[in-house]
Order: sequence, then structure tokens, then C-alpha cells
Amino acid sequence: MPRAWLYRLLAALALASPAMAALDEGLQQALYTWGGDRFPAAGLDWFKLWFHDAAKWPVLLVFLAALGMGLASGFSPRLSAWRRPLAVLLLGMGLGAGTVAALKTISPVVCPADDQAFGGELRNQAFWHWQLRPRPAGRCWPGGHASAGFCLIAGYYAARRAGKPHWARGTLCLALGYGNLLGIAQVLRGEHYLSHQLWTALICALAGLAADRLVYRRRAMA
Repeated sequence: MPRAWLYRLLAALALASPAMAALDEGLQQALYTWGGDRFPAAGLDWFKLWFHDAAKWPVLLVFLAALGMGLASGFSPRLSAWRRPLAVLLLGMGLGAGTVAALKTISPVVCPADDQAFGGELRNQAFWHWQLRPRPAGRCWPGGHASAGFCLIAGYYAARRAGKPHWARGTLCLALGYGNLLGIAQVLRGEHYLSHQLWTALICALAGLAADRLVYRRRAMA
């Protein structure tokens, strides 16, 4: 994922934000109406279990496995070549998920289920109306659960550094697929707007790029 393309996508998303907000509202209104004045997957315990509660576990296992391999690379000659690619993966995953979590703490964006337009009690605001206080109303943007999938984009950069272009493409497809699956599941529950997934994917992609630059710039300076 070339750096220039990510920057262009960031600029495009920022410029298109007002139009995307209108599309978000229209989609959620259609889902709310289709579900009979409720969101289609709201209140489905099995849906929440698989696409919310348990969704992060596979990614956590990937992180722990990468951490274990990274620690082992300090002792195993066979794994030593993977030390820096694994550092890119771990740092990128942490930066992506951490940045999303940090942004949510100051985000005024209200989830659809809490929005007055859909029977909730809060009034929605655009994400750029930051509220620098301990617990602002909203905290819905970006997508926390979607970041569990999108943070795996860091694996794309790691695999490229390891000289595995096919793995890189496969990892990128997996990250985008899993992130969108979790994100769309949240849209169906009324817990996120669709554009949140685009922002979350971009944030995680930029985090992966930053991790790649940090790890390999340090190597160049060493």
C-alpha cells in the first residue's frame, strides 16, 4: 500500500465527510425501517456473541503468537530473520488498535442505536467536533471492533519486509475482509455507521506504515 495512496485516501475521506454523513444516515434509516423500527441484528444474543464478544479472540491469538515468535527470534537462528518483520506486525497492530481506542475517548459521534433519530436519547455530532473531557457523549467513532480486523493490515508490511509478497497480499485481503465483516456486523446492530469502517481501515493502514518506517528507520540508523 504505497504511502502516497494512503495520503490521498485520507484527503478524499476528509473532503467527502459531509456527503458520507448523509449516506450513513440514509443507510441506517433504511435498516431501521426494514427491521420494523429497530436495527436488524439488535437484540440477537448469538449475533452479539460471535460478531462482538468473541470476534477479537482470533486476532489476540495472532498477536500472542507473533509476540512469542518475536521473543524466540532472540534465541533461534531460524527465526532471527523474522525479528524485524515481527516487530512491524506487533507495533502496527498495537498502534492501529491503540489509535482507534484513543480517538474514541474524545469522539462526540453517537452510535445509531443511541441517536435520537432512531429512538435513542443523544443528539449526533460530526466526528471533528472533538470534546476534550473525560467521557464525552458518543465515543462511537472510529470502529473499535472493526479495528480488530483492520489492525492485521500491519501483516502486509511485515510480510513484504520478509520477502513474502504472496503472503503480503493474502494478509491484506484477510485484514480487509475480517475488518469489514466485523464492521458491517456492527452496522446491522445499530452500533456503528458504515463510514466508520473506512476511517478505521485507513487509520490501521497508516499505523502499519508508521510501524514499518519506525522499525526499518531504526535499522538504517543503527
